Amino acid sequence: MIRRIKLGLKSVVSRIFGAPDSRTAPSPTNSTLTLIAGRNLPVYIDKNLHPCFKQNRATIPYPVFVLTVPKSGTYLIAKVLDNLGVVDCGVHIATDLVQDNRFADEKVLKREAWKYHVPIPFNISTKLIKNGQFAFGHIPYYLEGEQILHGFKKIFTFRELRDIIISLVRYYDSRQHTYAKPERIRLYNKFKETPMGNPKFEAWYAMWGKEFADLIRNMFPWKDRGDVYRVKFETLMGDDGKDAQFSMLRGLGVFLGLSVTDEDIDKALNDSIGAETLTYSGKRSSYNDWWNEELEDLFTRYGFKELNRVYGYE
Repeated sequence: MIRRIKLGLKSVVSRIFGAPDSRTAPSPTNSTLTLIAGRNLPVYIDKNLHPCFKQNRATIPYPVFVLTVPKSGTYLIAKVLDNLGVVDCGVHIATDLVQDNRFADEKVLKREAWKYHVPIPFNISTKLIKNGQFAFGHIPYYLEGEQILHGFKKIFTFRELRDIIISLVRYYDSRQHTYAKPERIRLYNKFKETPMGNPKFEAWYAMWGKEFADLIRNMFPWKDRGDVYRVKFETLMGDDGKDAQFSMLRGLGVFLGLSVTDEDIDKALNDSIGAETLTYSGKRSSYNDWWNEELEDLFTRYGFKELNRVYGYE
């Protein structure tokens, strides 16, 4: 049975590097372990004494990172990859932290995900993703980030931003968040107390509009990098037809070096679309259910309409 070792215990470092007071310097290959020691993050130790999020691996010779625009099918593409045989590390990675979903209470995770946030920088957390495994996150493009992900197979997911706004409003309405600054508390409380409708969308934009516009704008350069495979949410869902859907996933298989048949793709889709995930509400968000001139004006005013065109939507 694989032993799960929880870092923060001196005995872990002792077992791998020798006694804590030993004068022998740690092996450079194990520097990741010393850098995350003391964090509340369980890890596995592989046969080479390297820490990792998961022990199992697919038979592909590189790690995979999914760069997802928020609410563009983050957990859906994770489900598809998992069903195609790539090992899901079970973590959601940001530039400064890891959301550890692996051993979390799902009810708590869905309502108060921040309780499972562990502060670990991107250059360290990505070292815990091994060949044949994947993790995902909403990572803006920056030069150091590209250097960190050198050697990774990278997938970029995106979606019509009007649908993303609807999904974000529904998502934040169903979750609990905590804030320290009085103005943020005031804006958050106003959003939570406002019933669904135009005023609630306006409250969402006041609280999070600029933050998400900046993030989505800063993620765009990943989309056109030559070593990144693009996954359009609508195509993944079958909106552009079955041929386009299967063609995109065949291409993904080739990109990852997976040997997949159309039968494999069909099964992966059937087992993924509509399946319960951490953020799936049971109904696909569509702006057609809510949109009006006032919401289009907010969408334009906060810069999302311009961004939508950049991403290839009207």
